[in-house]
Amino acid sequence: MTTATPIDIGDRKQLFLDETFFAARDGVNLTVHSPVDRGIAIQADQPWESTAACNWCVVVHDPKLGHVKMYYEAYRALPRKSNGQPNFDRRMCCAISHDGVRWEKPDLGIYEFEGSRDNNIVFMGEEDAESADGIATSAGRRAYDQMGSVVIDEDDEPGRRYKMLFCGSECKMRAATSPDGFRWTVLNDWKPVSEQGADSGNIFFRDDSLGKWVGYFRMWDAMRRISRIETDDWTAWPKRSRENVILGPDELDAYDRYLDAPCFRPGEFIDNVIDGRRYDPDGPRERFVWCTDNVDQIDGIDFYNQPVTKYTHADRAYIMPFTAFCHRPNLMEIQLAISRDGIHWSRPGNRQAWIRPPVDEFVGVMYCGPGMVQDGPRLYHYHSCMPEWHGWGKPGQHEIVEPPRFSGSVRRVELRLDGYVSAAAENMEGGFVTPPFVFEGSRLELNVDTGASGRVDVELVRVHGDPVRGYRIPEFDRESCDTIVCNETRRIVTWNGNSDVSPLAGVPIRMHVRMRRANLYAFQFVKE
Repeated sequence: MTTATPIDIGDRKQLFLDETFFAARDGVNLTVHSPVDRGIAIQADQPWESTAACNWCVVVHDPKLGHVKMYYEAYRALPRKSNGQPNFDRRMCCAISHDGVRWEKPDLGIYEFEGSRDNNIVFMGEEDAESADGIATSAGRRAYDQMGSVVIDEDDEPGRRYKMLFCGSECKMRAATSPDGFRWTVLNDWKPVSEQGADSGNIFFRDDSLGKWVGYFRMWDAMRRISRIETDDWTAWPKRSRENVILGPDELDAYDRYLDAPCFRPGEFIDNVIDGRRYDPDGPRERFVWCTDNVDQIDGIDFYNQPVTKYTHADRAYIMPFTAFCHRPNLMEIQLAISRDGIHWSRPGNRQAWIRPPVDEFVGVMYCGPGMVQDGPRLYHYHSCMPEWHGWGKPGQHEIVEPPRFSGSVRRVELRLDGYVSAAAENMEGGFVTPPFVFEGSRLELNVDTGASGRVDVELVRVHGDPVRGYRIPEFDRESCDTIVCNETRRIVTWNGNSDVSPLAGVPIRMHVRMRRANLYAFQFVKE
């Protein structure tokens, strides 16, 4: 007899992200599904995008304005510096779409570029950023350095409806607001909203389940990790510490000897740009760096980018397609992390790449942006693709390697609605029983794919056995279930043609599922 408190699922959709809805199972496993590459959404093709454009991107759906915005970072190539370092300046641009597939770069007329305002630039600094290692370590106080994230806040006044965090001088975060997402006002006279640097695609949003702003920022704990902090005021963030780290590499990740070890920089860069400093843990602390041109020292892995999105199509679901930077090959891939509360994260599957570089193309840098677009039964995610080496060079090569001109892009990938992870059965029939739960609603819907040769049967059973009937509920038992063979995102379950489950609403029950050659992504009890 169970004494567990039933899970209150109400009429909210539930995903099979983890073991939450398995009290017992046999022949059913959790399977991670990778999205399908649908090609280039945004290509660097404008003068202000002449090098390594589209490094970071953020997708924001604005139903009031009737379109989706994609913010992306654009770099303009400049002559090399006297020390040989590649040189560029940065701007934030915006493309818009009505379907998530076709994107346009509107002429917004906000900023002048080379004598013309016919461009899609929406934000840039008032002063130039002077970077040392690709980031603004010393810069004008009103300099723009890196994109962060953009959110819509319907609870604020119209002029502050859009909110943004971005990195300025010393890679410290600044805050800005906008009425329309195009014209921005920097707050607090450009003063930082956090005194800690955070060079990455830093993410924030208001989590309505907590009533607080949450931020996912880079954390240096030996190497690059992902941290999470909360605040009541999005323009004032508390100090981060290693206790705030919520995701980082561990002993199960891909490395050779040392998990925390340096990444590669070409010798030309080390000698001319950073004053000859190389990885030397026994050297003076003030000259220590986590980079080297000695390929025998290269090892370890970093977690870059933290594009957390609270999945609004289901209950208690947070998605983070983060970037794993593998030092030895000096390459990146996008992996998947999931969470029920945004605090405790797991990496489903076997830590495999969730998004891989395109076939037969060199891509050294790739970051997935926060946000997504729903198009009927499909979800679109977007990620950058940069044909360049992280750190300006191929391991073992002395010379700095500049990226090709007009080379960056943002690609669109497609996933089934709710399709991150499924409860899956293969050729042999399997099944599972859920923990006790209580629901609201009058019918049960499944997001399920059986193909033509698979099937799913569902029965609803009592938590506590009846003296006569036992655990079985005759109207909703397996024998009465109309076998499901379909590929649908909202398949209604029926028993002898009847879909009305309202007599069981508010009563603790379990769900028993039998399946073969099928993927079950989600279930939901729905009100009429």
